[in-house]
Amino acid sequence: ASTQAPAGAFEFNPPSGAVATITYPDPAPLEPSAQWSGVVPPVGNGPDQIEILWADAVVSAPTVMSMRNQSPWAAPAGPRLAFTLPGPLMALATAGPIQLQVQGTDGSPAACVRAALRIPLSVARVPGSSGASSGSPTGSPASAAGTYAPYVYELGGTDEDTRDLLQRAIEEGMGEVALTFVYAPDPTAGAQSDDLQPDVLIAKVNLSTLNQAAQVSAAAQAVLRQFNAPDIYSAAVVDPANFLLLVWELSVVQAPGYYLYYRTTAGDGLPDAMFADTASGSPGTSGTVPGTSSATATLTLFVEGPASTGPTALPTWANCLVVEGVSEKSTLTVAVLDSAGAPVPSWSSGNAPGSIGVRATHITVPDSPADPLPVSELYQSLQYRVLEQGAYRGSTWSLPIGPTDPPGAGEDGPTSPQAPRSLQHAVPLAPFLSGGSPGSNVYGVVGEPAQIAFRLVDVYGNALPDMHVGVVTPLYTDPLVAIGTWPGVVTRHAFTPAHSPGSATLEVDLLFDATSLSGAGSPGSLPPDQLAAITTLYGQIAQQLADPCVTAAITTTLAPGVSLGDPRAALSQFVQEILGALEDPAATSPDGVQARLTGTVEREAVAALVYNVVEVEVAVQLSRPVERVDPSSLARLPAVAAVLCAIPPNTDGSGSPGAVTAYAQSFEAAFAGFDGAQGVLKLAQRTSAALQSTPDLWCVRFGAGAGIDVVFPAASAGSPTTCVAYYALPPLETKPRDGTVDGVTYSGIDLDAWARTFLTAVDALLAPELAAAMAALDKIHGTHWYASLLGSKAALASAIPARLAPVLKGVYASGDLTAARERLEQALLESLSSAYTVSTVVQVAAEVSVHGAADDQSPARPPELFGSLAPQTSSAVDARQYTMTGASLVLGPGPQWLTTLVSVSNPSLQSHIELSPGFSATFLQHDFDTEDAYDGYVPSSWLKFVLPTGAPLSVENIAGSLVIPIPLPFEPPLPRLVSQAATAAPVASPSGGSVAQIIEEALAWEYSAQLDVAVSAQDQLYLDVQYNGGDTSSFRMLAADPFDTLFSALARFLAAWGGLTALLPTIAEEAFGGHGSPAPVSPSTGLEIMQRLA
Repeated sequence: ASTQAPAGAFEFNPPSGAVATITYPDPAPLEPSAQWSGVVPPVGNGPDQIEILWADAVVSAPTVMSMRNQSPWAAPAGPRLAFTLPGPLMALATAGPIQLQVQGTDGSPAACVRAALRIPLSVARVPGSSGASSGSPTGSPASAAGTYAPYVYELGGTDEDTRDLLQRAIEEGMGEVALTFVYAPDPTAGAQSDDLQPDVLIAKVNLSTLNQAAQVSAAAQAVLRQFNAPDIYSAAVVDPANFLLLVWELSVVQAPGYYLYYRTTAGDGLPDAMFADTASGSPGTSGTVPGTSSATATLTLFVEGPASTGPTALPTWANCLVVEGVSEKSTLTVAVLDSAGAPVPSWSSGNAPGSIGVRATHITVPDSPADPLPVSELYQSLQYRVLEQGAYRGSTWSLPIGPTDPPGAGEDGPTSPQAPRSLQHAVPLAPFLSGGSPGSNVYGVVGEPAQIAFRLVDVYGNALPDMHVGVVTPLYTDPLVAIGTWPGVVTRHAFTPAHSPGSATLEVDLLFDATSLSGAGSPGSLPPDQLAAITTLYGQIAQQLADPCVTAAITTTLAPGVSLGDPRAALSQFVQEILGALEDPAATSPDGVQARLTGTVEREAVAALVYNVVEVEVAVQLSRPVERVDPSSLARLPAVAAVLCAIPPNTDGSGSPGAVTAYAQSFEAAFAGFDGAQGVLKLAQRTSAALQSTPDLWCVRFGAGAGIDVVFPAASAGSPTTCVAYYALPPLETKPRDGTVDGVTYSGIDLDAWARTFLTAVDALLAPELAAAMAALDKIHGTHWYASLLGSKAALASAIPARLAPVLKGVYASGDLTAARERLEQALLESLSSAYTVSTVVQVAAEVSVHGAADDQSPARPPELFGSLAPQTSSAVDARQYTMTGASLVLGPGPQWLTTLVSVSNPSLQSHIELSPGFSATFLQHDFDTEDAYDGYVPSSWLKFVLPTGAPLSVENIAGSLVIPIPLPFEPPLPRLVSQAATAAPVASPSGGSVAQIIEEALAWEYSAQLDVAVSAQDQLYLDVQYNGGDTSSFRMLAADPFDTLFSALARFLAAWGGLTALLPTIAEEAFGGHGSPAPVSPSTGLEIMQRLA
């Protein structure tokens, strides 16, 4: 059909009188119909398809992180930057193999990237011993402070956290890595690295494993065997595996005796200014102190993986990225990829709080044959409304919602208009809660089923009459905001004594510091967009805290599983005040917004603790009912259900000793007498941890009824001798020895004197400079004489203590001879001359009772107290007469023995020491992992007590009054007869006795002798007089056969040692160069000396 209409009714400008003709379809087009599916009931049989789905609770995006923490240095090949890996990135590397695609600030790839392990070490200069430092090169000159060995430095180990990463690298294998040392030439200069000679190395002299805390898992033992770990005494930088193994071992032992030979390709060592002390002469000046060059400096070792310009594999042991081609102070952006190169997803909530996401797909199918008027193409939009039902009041229909993606949208743009159309939208539910208001809590919709109706709308806003209803029950999908991420908020905690007995008060202080946001002291100085974002975030936090289903709790490891209070109301008030400060900065107090949360720790909870060594942690937890959390959110975003914010201790944010002491005083006072008696919690700080402003604090529970209790029975025993044991090495022989070796006759030889000379010579041979030089020569010539010398030292240190025996017998205790021998062996592994400098091994008995387990980390081995065993008060004279080594007390139930080594300054003047020893414990070693022990190294950690004074750590008298014997193993010098005389005794006349008595008196003689004798305090002088006797040679003791071999060996060594000592400087000369001294006779002289010595 057709009709005519005035032309002006249409939007064109025809000539006057023109007529338009419009043809309507006949019959009229059918009403559009589609097949509805998804969360709505399936209905319809039209060609079009509409699927309605609720949006995913969590959505993913490629993981991208920014890195800003950087350390620049100047390398010979150009500048480098080391970017510290953030904790979440290291956690991803541990969870599975990942790669990093690195970009600079402008988005361009970095020129060169290496995954690396940064190992901070300490380094100090060592005195020269061979004379080779005379005329030393740049970096090691003689100075006013003394003469130092060229190129040789004593190394100190790294912290426990870095040591653990190094252990992981050893276990997993590092592949191809390079070692780079970075240092600051002086305290005011930037860092640099050098090109090194290939024989730069570490040489180990101290073989002791005492007081170490290594961690080697069973999986690493096979790797360590490949490194030949027990026999490694030196390693060069060109052998990274063994070099790093020695660095790890050094970081375990944390003891002297590991030396670095460092020499650049230019022939220089480390610069003197690097070791200079620093000082500030005035507030505006600083620098080095002239004439000082003996301080300890920092030397950072980088273990760098292969260079890459593309995706870089990130090993689990890496803690930084070394980057070239990126400007200093730039931000590094890294995209995280899996091992196949696909992006690693980062998950976030898919729904805004109080809303439900809707995802619709609309597929239109053209009619066949084609409809002359495809009406269905007009219906491209949806409308929705919330139906009145349950907790909701009804809403009106929404505005039309168009497709999110145009039909067929893609890289090449739109294609067919019949292609699928996608639609995504957030349907707000919170505004339609019954009785709600614009300020209602958005989380009121959680758990409340809602009915949402949908209908099609054409491009003109005309809706089809039928609607399709879906039912949804909103659940929690957004993460809770932990206090630690609240912008500008600083938190601290402290324990204080409670006003009521039987409890302690835990105080958590919160401060909103506006200066941390803007640096200008006022939120008003923030950029508007930043201020708006912070305000929005605090608005969300306020909504979460106002949600009645959210619970807040203060928790501490001192009362596990117990909430110490509900701080939700106080937190809500705190957040509202922050919002007020953001809206009106002028009304904010100069002290900022503050709040204090309090909780009560019942001392009964402390007494009921399962473990006696507990890490002190305080946290504020926010949580939601798990049944109201979307399952997919719970799996991908655990923070939707609960977040735990650790609250650091109140140590002024510095962790300084004074601040930690103040915290410890309040802490220990709060829990004094927790067991209703004399029980105490002693606060301790983890040692050798990575530098951080927040200290790692632990507590150790002591108490007779709950915890660890130590009693020293000798202090109260009537006869303390039954609780004390004394051991010493007996003399090799008790009479002088004669013999002939290699044609040389020796007479009156004291074998112990020879042995002492030999062991002292070995220690001198292994002085730092000579040890490093011998190790260097071995590397140069491919020999193993240095390893042979160290192997001999280890063998001697193991064999000599087997002769240790009790000094006194009878009423004295037998002690723990095995422990005494092990302690002496450790001393010998450090210095062989300890066989003669240690006079006596002293053991004092202790009774240890333990209520509860040690800790949750080392059930197989109890912790050990370490401290000093010495008189609590002594005169300066007494202090110079003797020394006593530190002692460890095993905190296992039953009798235990404190073992210490006693050395006296002049043993020939002291046959004994009288003292009343006390014990002061300053450290606790714990967290042993005996299953992973390897080659004498047992995994462990160390804690240092903050307040070591007073009981139970400091006991004034543990053994009553002791008389410690000081044996002297050396043969005393023979007395010299100066003169003697014998005369007949005068006979009185007349004699009043019988004839027999007169004859007896007439036969009496008077004998006198003058002797020249040096008597030691341990000696007793015996005089035998014989007259009318014959040959007295039978009184000389013949040599004992078992020592013939030792006698011959010592004779040969001492015969050669005198001549070799003058040649020892040749070893350093050959290894390090002349430095102004005469050149060696031949290139092999030093090596030949080493061979002869070995």
